[in-house]
Amino acid sequence: MKPSIWTSFLARFNPLEALNIFAESGFRYLELSTEHMVMLTDGKDRFRMLDAFGDALHKKGIRIGQCHAPILSTIVSKKTSFRNRIVDLVDCVFPYSGTMEWEPIVKSFKDIKYRGLFNLEVPGETKRCPPGLLKPKTVFVLNLLNFMLKQN
Repeated sequence: MKPSIWTSFLARFNPLEALNIFAESGFRYLELSTEHMVMLTDGKDRFRMLDAFGDALHKKGIRIGQCHAPILSTIVSKKTSFRNRIVDLVDCVFPYSGTMEWEPIVKSFKDIKYRGLFNLEVPGETKRCPPGLLKPKTVFVLNLLNFMLKQN
């Protein structure tokens, strides 16, 4: 499995700054956040921004495995609580910080020989985090993911 993280973890930074932090931390796979997509595609400089971001991805050897895009309210009925039920099942914090039992989850992926991205969406880790701690936490979470994925 390949460790990956949602770029919203560093949404306080512009896309190129966030990409540099992820690259310096050792990440090679990312899920592009809605915030960063909007920053890249909004405004007059969007083509320059997209080109610069694409060049930086290539130079740093990083791949975007997926994008996190909003579901429009016209697609999902307002009566649907599906999203809420999914969020209730996920802690949205680093593994071993919440209530999820991670060992059986990782083991299940290994049992089926899953080789794709193991992506974390951890917005709960940034809500009260001082900006100066986000870079060290980025290094920590990659080390944590590598440790988890090598177990069993």
